[in-house]
Amino acid sequence: MHKSGLAPVPQRLYGRTFVRSEDFLCEKYFAGEILMFNRNQNMMKLFNGDSGVVVKKEGVDYLMIKKDENFVCYQLALFPSDCLESAFAITIHKSQGSGYKNVLMFLPQETGHPLLNRQILYTGVTRTKVTRKYGADKASFVETGTLTLVSDRELLKEAQQTVLERDTGIYSA
Repeated sequence: MHKSGLAPVPQRLYGRTFVRSEDFLCEKYFAGEILMFNRNQNMMKLFNGDSGVVVKKEGVDYLMIKKDENFVCYQLALFPSDCLESAFAITIHKSQGSGYKNVLMFLPQETGHPLLNRQILYTGVTRTKVTRKYGADKASFVETGTLTLVSDRELLKEAQQTVLERDTGIYSA
């Protein structure tokens, strides 16, 4: 905050260029930004939760996505502006259905916090995607992928022991 309201926004901040357009700021994507789809793009077989990296070539923005073992680039202009959002850091809930090579998970730091429960812990832990790389003899392999959990030992124990009861809406007669 600035003493006369919001502080003026610098024209360049962390590699992003801001353009003032009447009463709001328009922001272009920057190279290296991670974006995630928040709804399906069926024609291109891209789905809610899929993510990619912004790359630029000759002034044109592309979204580079890994599909199977290949990388595919799509012009960002092909997508509705509201179907993508920044995904440098995402919530555990947004990550459901996706897997990541490296996961950094922060647990709440106060006893009794509503997100300090077994279901959240399980969802976060199971987002780590393990890749197996086989050696030449196919008998040996190396597993890659990391999970880093940031929490106090006692709060982690609390999360493991707290199970939320869910109302499924199904009642027995």
